[in-house]
Amino acid sequence: MYYEFVGNQGGTNTYRIIMKMYRDCKPEANKANFDGLLNEIGALGTIYLGNSKSPLREFDFGVPIVGKVSADVTNKCLVVPKDVCVEEGVYTTTISLPVSTQSYFIVYQRCCRNNTISNIVRPGDTGATFMVEITPASQNNQNSSPQFSLFPPIAICANFPIEFDHSAFDKDGDSLVYSLCAPFEGGGNDDTGVNGCLVVAPQPDCPPPFDEVTFRNPYSILNPLGGPNPLVINSVTGRLSGTPTTTGQFVVGIRIREYRNGILLSETRRDFQFNVTSCSKTVDALIEAAGVKGKNLDIKLCGDDELKVTFAGEVTKDIFEISWVFNHNGIKQLGAAKDYLLNTSDLGLYVGKLYLNPGQPCSDSASIKVNVFPDIRADFTFDYDTCYGKDIQFTNQSVSDAGPITGSQWKANNVVFSTSFDATYDVLKPDFYEMMVVVTDQNQCMDSITKRVPFFPIPRDELVDPGSVVGCEPFTYTFKKPNSFITDQYKVEWEFGDGESGTGLTPLHVYEEPGIYSVKVTVTNVFGCATSEEFNNTITVKQSPVAGFTFQPALPSNLEPTLTFTDESKYGSYWFYDFGNGDFSSDRNPVYTYPDTGVYQMLQIVTHENGCVDSLIVRVDVAPKYTLFLPNALHPGSPAGNDSYGPIGVPFGIKQYKMRIYDRWGNNVFTTDNFNTRWDGKNGKGDTMERGVYSVRVDIIEARGKEKTIYGKAILIL
Repeated sequence: MYYEFVGNQGGTNTYRIIMKMYRDCKPEANKANFDGLLNEIGALGTIYLGNSKSPLREFDFGVPIVGKVSADVTNKCLVVPKDVCVEEGVYTTTISLPVSTQSYFIVYQRCCRNNTISNIVRPGDTGATFMVEITPASQNNQNSSPQFSLFPPIAICANFPIEFDHSAFDKDGDSLVYSLCAPFEGGGNDDTGVNGCLVVAPQPDCPPPFDEVTFRNPYSILNPLGGPNPLVINSVTGRLSGTPTTTGQFVVGIRIREYRNGILLSETRRDFQFNVTSCSKTVDALIEAAGVKGKNLDIKLCGDDELKVTFAGEVTKDIFEISWVFNHNGIKQLGAAKDYLLNTSDLGLYVGKLYLNPGQPCSDSASIKVNVFPDIRADFTFDYDTCYGKDIQFTNQSVSDAGPITGSQWKANNVVFSTSFDATYDVLKPDFYEMMVVVTDQNQCMDSITKRVPFFPIPRDELVDPGSVVGCEPFTYTFKKPNSFITDQYKVEWEFGDGESGTGLTPLHVYEEPGIYSVKVTVTNVFGCATSEEFNNTITVKQSPVAGFTFQPALPSNLEPTLTFTDESKYGSYWFYDFGNGDFSSDRNPVYTYPDTGVYQMLQIVTHENGCVDSLIVRVDVAPKYTLFLPNALHPGSPAGNDSYGPIGVPFGIKQYKMRIYDRWGNNVFTTDNFNTRWDGKNGKGDTMERGVYSVRVDIIEARGKEKTIYGKAILIL
């Protein structure tokens, strides 16, 4: 991962973040694709500031640009296999960061590495952390980090020296120091997504400091490929050299430290994989036969008349002759193709040789021995009572042309249960069993056969009585499994006694009517054997009451808060009322006065004399109501009581009140927000207004928030 300084505005630096990831592109079903592509998880990175363990923010790298890395190699002895393929994904994004006295850490973590890596512990469960640290010095100097110039070869040769230019370029011309290092771990192989930093793709990525990979002995940071001539890197030029001696896949880390005027600005790590392969020859003789591959094979055949032997290597332009030679009792068999079918109809030893380019400088050979013994054939029969069986009897029908069977091993679902010639299996539960017998003879020839054996006897014990079950209509009951022995491979039929029926191990049934019911259950196995039993008078369903009530007045309020409740329930003997405010009554027809307005959930519980209950909840709204009347005249100084003007009534629950009075020209001559403040016919200066007709507007907000405007007229009489 690298960063490039783009610009600064108002104390904020803008950087272009570039991350290059590499993956094997073998055509495997479970291959890991690049994050950010269609139908893949997003390529999300995380920014941390200083020592904080909490993310500053997350960002999206977006969609990578993907391309294949060239498979060219410099050693002419190396033939790169077709399935060696590496893809590069280049991610680029832009972020802006305020200049800080602390370092920014740009982090991206992903699991996992190839499980075939040789030099670190648990490679298949170990991921990688890709990160850059933008130090305060780098921020202040508006620095860009160095970038490696070349990607290492995807394959190198064992026992051949490697020389590779691993240098980097720095656009700012800073001093670069190279060294070997340990790559960082990151993420894990937890698919459940609950173990934080151990998930495949942590989101957010976990904060520094980061753990380094653990090298497996005898490998180390300074000797990641092993051997007496370890890799070394020139600290000034970045030239990587060494001689690997062991084939395999190896994780290698290269670190660049960037200095300016002796001050460390940045540290960049490259985490990559070296594939070390054998390059000693351009041809390699390798034989594959009977599922085994190698240069020196020893094959045992038992009764086979022929054996296919194959040159298991790749036929390249460097292979121009293939020769097979087999000898059995002085009789030779010869072949000249990649595949050869060896005739093994006679018993005994066949000695063979594969030659590639025989007699030529670039040649190789491989050996094979084939011992042919008499045939052995595994077989067995089985028997048990399909209705009431407790165990299965197995009869061994295996034979060997060399003589008697000397060893037998019996397995049930891959678990050994007997080593006798014939066997008895005491089955504990019904199931389909994969039964296998493995037999051997005096020549240690071996054969096996597997047969699927169904074992589903019907229960020997009585079916379980549901017991005396009592409920209230409508009664919903889930029946218990009629016998602990049976599984869902059995057909279980129920007659519930009310004219309805059902199937299943534990059916659910609803009894709609009161009564006493008998239940019948029938169990049938896969072979058609059946057993049934009827349980008389086992379900009792009692009559339930039906709750119901009304109340008056139908629209209660603070003006009419007293309610008279009338019971309309059926079959009840006891009544209980909860008025929704903590008060309650056990009267059948209670009368109740609500102390305050509001919406109440009124509950009635009715109990039958048999104990069954029913309930009903009704919404009771005790509404807040007010009265307001606007008179039409005022006569200041009059002894008749109309010497001032204002509303008449009860302002219960009014949250907001305002009265305005206007003259005939629309001028506001009086305003008040106090219900009890009245107009005396004067203006704000205390002068008596002219007689005439004045407009009145009253704006109120009611107790439940509803806004209302009332208009009127006031005639001023002088």
